Amino acid sequence: PAIKLLEAAWPILSGVAQSGACHADASVVEALCEVYQRSLLAARRAAALLLPTLIASVMAIFRATTHASALDVLGTAVEVFGELRSIPGAADAQRGALLEASSIALSALRGAADARGHDGVEAAAELSRALYCMADRHLVFA
Repeated sequence: PAIKLLEAAWPILSGVAQSGACHADASVVEALCEVYQRSLLAARRAAALLLPTLIASVMAIFRATTHASALDVLGTAVEVFGELRSIPGAADAQRGALLEASSIALSALRGAADARGHDGVEAAAELSRALYCMADRHLVFA
Protein backbone atom coordinates (compact mmCIF):
# COMPACT_ATOMS: atom_id res chain seq x y z
CA PRO A 1 0.00 0.00 0.00
CA ALA A 2 2.84 2.44 0.70
CA ILE A 3 4.12 2.42 -2.87
CA LYS A 4 0.64 3.04 -4.32
CA LEU A 5 0.21 6.00 -2.02
CA LEU A 6 3.65 7.31 -2.95
CA GLU A 7 2.95 6.93 -6.68
CA ALA A 8 -0.36 8.76 -6.31
CA ALA A 9 1.19 11.56 -4.27
CA TRP A 10 4.34 11.87 -6.38
CA PRO A 11 3.10 14.66 -8.71
CA ILE A 12 2.09 16.76 -5.70
CA LEU A 13 5.35 16.06 -3.87
CA SER A 14 7.34 16.96 -6.99
CA GLY A 15 5.43 20.20 -7.37
CA VAL A 16 6.11 21.14 -3.77
CA ALA A 17 9.78 20.15 -4.10
CA GLN A 18 10.23 22.39 -7.15
CA SER A 19 8.48 25.36 -5.59
CA GLY A 20 10.50 28.37 -4.58
CA ALA A 21 8.09 28.84 -1.69
CA CYS A 22 9.09 25.39 -0.44
CA HIS A 23 12.76 26.28 -0.58
CA ALA A 24 12.17 29.53 1.28
CA ASP A 25 10.60 27.83 4.32
CA ALA A 26 12.86 25.46 6.23
CA SER A 27 9.91 23.79 7.97
CA VAL A 28 8.34 22.90 4.60
CA VAL A 29 11.66 21.47 3.35
CA GLU A 30 12.00 19.44 6.53
CA ALA A 31 8.41 18.13 6.27
CA LEU A 32 8.83 17.19 2.61
CA CYS A 33 12.08 15.36 3.33
CA GLU A 34 10.40 13.55 6.21
CA VAL A 35 7.66 12.37 3.83
CA TYR A 36 10.33 11.11 1.42
CA GLN A 37 12.20 9.39 4.23
CA ARG A 38 9.13 7.71 5.72
CA SER A 39 8.01 6.63 2.26
CA LEU A 40 11.33 4.92 1.64
CA LEU A 41 11.18 3.17 4.99
CA ALA A 42 7.58 2.04 4.44
CA ALA A 43 7.85 0.98 0.80
CA ARG A 44 11.39 -0.43 1.03
CA ARG A 45 12.35 -2.30 -2.15
CA ALA A 46 8.99 -1.55 -3.78
CA ALA A 47 10.14 2.07 -4.21
CA ALA A 48 13.08 1.04 -6.39
CA LEU A 49 11.63 2.40 -9.62
CA LEU A 50 11.05 5.83 -8.06
CA LEU A 51 14.53 6.01 -6.55
CA PRO A 52 16.40 7.82 -9.36
CA THR A 53 13.64 10.45 -9.51
CA LEU A 54 13.59 10.76 -5.72
CA ILE A 55 17.37 11.22 -5.59
CA ALA A 56 17.17 13.91 -8.29
CA SER A 57 14.37 15.69 -6.42
CA VAL A 58 16.21 15.59 -3.10
CA MET A 59 19.40 16.85 -4.71
CA ALA A 60 17.50 19.77 -6.27
CA ILE A 61 16.17 20.62 -2.81
CA PHE A 62 19.64 20.36 -1.30
CA ARG A 63 21.22 22.51 -4.01
CA ALA A 64 18.64 25.21 -3.34
CA THR A 65 18.58 25.05 0.46
CA THR A 66 21.52 23.04 1.91
CA HIS A 67 18.97 21.77 4.45
CA ALA A 68 20.30 18.86 6.49
CA SER A 69 17.09 16.84 6.13
CA ALA A 70 17.87 16.28 2.44
CA LEU A 71 21.07 14.46 3.44
CA ASP A 72 19.03 12.36 5.85
CA VAL A 73 16.86 11.21 2.93
CA LEU A 74 19.92 10.31 0.85
CA GLY A 75 21.31 8.35 3.79
CA THR A 76 18.02 6.50 4.26
CA ALA A 77 18.00 5.57 0.57
CA VAL A 78 21.43 4.01 0.99
CA GLU A 79 20.33 2.19 4.12
CA VAL A 80 17.23 0.77 2.42
CA PHE A 81 18.75 -0.06 -0.99
CA GLY A 82 22.45 -0.57 -0.40
CA GLU A 83 24.70 -0.10 -3.41
CA LEU A 84 21.94 -0.27 -6.05
CA ARG A 85 23.84 -2.28 -8.66
CA SER A 86 20.64 -3.99 -9.79
CA ILE A 87 18.65 -0.81 -10.47
CA PRO A 88 19.59 0.79 -13.82
CA GLY A 89 20.67 4.40 -13.44
CA ALA A 90 20.21 4.41 -9.69
CA ALA A 91 23.78 3.43 -8.78
CA ASP A 92 25.20 6.34 -10.78
CA ALA A 93 22.60 8.70 -9.30
CA GLN A 94 23.46 7.49 -5.80
CA ARG A 95 27.22 7.95 -6.28
CA GLY A 96 26.74 11.32 -7.94
CA ALA A 97 24.45 12.47 -5.13
CA LEU A 98 26.99 11.47 -2.48
CA LEU A 99 29.79 13.36 -4.20
CA GLU A 100 27.76 16.45 -5.04
CA ALA A 101 25.98 16.63 -1.68
CA SER A 102 29.30 16.29 0.15
CA SER A 103 30.84 19.06 -1.92
CA ILE A 104 27.85 21.38 -1.43
CA ALA A 105 27.74 20.65 2.31
CA LEU A 106 31.45 21.30 2.78
CA SER A 107 31.20 24.59 0.89
CA ALA A 108 28.22 25.59 3.02
CA LEU A 109 30.11 24.69 6.19
CA ARG A 110 33.10 26.77 5.08
CA GLY A 111 30.71 29.69 4.56
CA ALA A 112 29.05 29.05 7.92
CA ALA A 113 32.41 29.45 9.63
CA ASP A 114 32.18 33.13 8.72
CA ALA A 115 28.55 33.42 9.87
CA ARG A 116 27.75 35.04 13.16
CA GLY A 117 25.03 34.20 15.62
CA HIS A 118 23.40 31.18 17.18
CA ASP A 119 21.25 30.26 14.16
CA GLY A 120 24.30 29.96 11.89
CA VAL A 121 26.14 27.76 14.37
CA GLU A 122 23.07 25.59 14.94
CA ALA A 123 22.47 25.14 11.20
CA ALA A 124 26.14 24.28 10.64
CA ALA A 125 26.06 21.72 13.45
CA GLU A 126 22.94 20.10 11.99
CA LEU A 127 24.45 20.06 8.50
CA SER A 128 27.64 18.49 9.87
CA ARG A 129 25.62 15.82 11.66
CA ALA A 130 23.64 14.98 8.53
CA LEU A 131 26.75 14.90 6.34
CA TYR A 132 28.57 12.49 8.66
CA CYS A 133 25.47 10.30 9.09
CA MET A 134 25.02 10.09 5.31
CA ALA A 135 28.70 9.21 4.83
CA ASP A 136 28.45 6.60 7.59
CA ARG A 137 25.45 4.97 5.92
CA HIS A 138 27.39 4.82 2.64
CA LEU A 139 30.30 3.12 4.41
CA VAL A 140 28.06 0.61 6.19
CA PHE A 141 25.39 -0.19 3.60
CA ALA A 142 26.83 0.52 0.15
